Amino acid sequence: MIQFTTIPTAPAPWKEEFLTSNLPNGWSTGTGTSAFGVGTARGATGNGTTATNLFKNQYSSSTTGSFNTIAVGPLNAADYTFSFDYKQSKYDSPYAPLATWGNFEVQISTDFGTTWTNLATVDNEAGTGSYITKTYSLAAYQNQYVKIRINANRTAGDYDLSFDNFEIKSPGNSNPFCLPTFQYNSDGNMITKITFNTIDNTSQATSGATPSYEDFTNISTDINPGNTYPISVKGPSSTFPSDVMAYIDFNNNGIFDDAGESFYIGQLAAANPANANTIMSNILIPSTAVLGNTKMRIVKNTNIAAYSNPSAPNSISGPCATDLRAGQVEDYTVNIVAGSLSTTENNIPKGGIRIYPNPTTSIIKIDSKEKIKSFELYNISGQLIKKGGKVEEISLENNASGVYIIKITLENNEVSVSKVIKK
Repeated sequence: MIQFTTIPTAPAPWKEEFLTSNLPNGWSTGTGTSAFGVGTARGATGNGTTATNLFKNQYSSSTTGSFNTIAVGPLNAADYTFSFDYKQSKYDSPYAPLATWGNFEVQISTDFGTTWTNLATVDNEAGTGSYITKTYSLAAYQNQYVKIRINANRTAGDYDLSFDNFEIKSPGNSNPFCLPTFQYNSDGNMITKITFNTIDNTSQATSGATPSYEDFTNISTDINPGNTYPISVKGPSSTFPSDVMAYIDFNNNGIFDDAGESFYIGQLAAANPANANTIMSNILIPSTAVLGNTKMRIVKNTNIAAYSNPSAPNSISGPCATDLRAGQVEDYTVNIVAGSLSTTENNIPKGGIRIYPNPTTSIIKIDSKEKIKSFELYNISGQLIKKGGKVEEISLENNASGVYIIKITLENNEVSVSKVIKK
């Protein structure tokens, strides 16, 4: 059995605001004293929806730090930009900016982190006491996936280096995934369990400690276009019944408002957390769904009218509704794949097949002792982008830089699956 793991990606436009204290899906950070953390402390407070940000204390015994984002793309226009907010603040109160502190490099990768290119260096920029926004053009990276890496270096002082509001967008695109607002908090009206395909997530049910929004995008499942999957939602509903909606961004355009992306799951009867009910439904994945990672949102809201009228209309007007009463929102990741790229094979003798040059700038050549029957070329998200019969070379000249998977079937039905990097 040959298996490989797809790399997490996010569609463009994209924004990360650190709405929870978890490192976002697809991100990574340094280890030990080089690690950045998500949260809030001292002068390291957020610059947006929440006080949470990504930060690290830089001092004499901890002088470096790094982190990188999820891969975002493809950037299907030449006017995309990348921006983020940052600030540096002294460790001690009143957390004023330092005149001399150090620098950080902003780097970009188009091959999912295999190689990095310096985009800019921010060197001892004078602080203001507030966040400073940095913006860079991504015009040179059209039709590619990009990852961003920050490498921080201290030269003096004891300070917190903070980052927030990472965004990749083209003009006219705003925050791709807005959040709904509730009149009251989630106490007694939270979501306590979600199941969808292989997702099986139980979340906290403690009144006073459960936020109205929880980001579980680090939890994902693979789904196939054309298939139907069961979904279940469990949760209490204090006095009034609660409506539940699911939204999936099938076309990867950064919003949930398109036709066929919303699903009414049902209505949860009133119950306390200890006796919470569960509702079940099914979601059909359209055959036109764009392959790759995308977001699924679950919204739960109390329906006052349903207390006296079980047939009352759904109380959730949309994924970003501003008129909700009490409930909760949870976000997850679903990876839409065109079936499995895992395949059973008879072991091909070592040296029986050769793919070169790898990495390549345009053409890959295939040498095989056995005759080649067919080939399939996939991008790293599992999307089939090219296939054919007998072949000795494959052109990647018009394909974006990045990592590809090539599956070769020989005349004797033996199969080879290899990774190829296009520079």
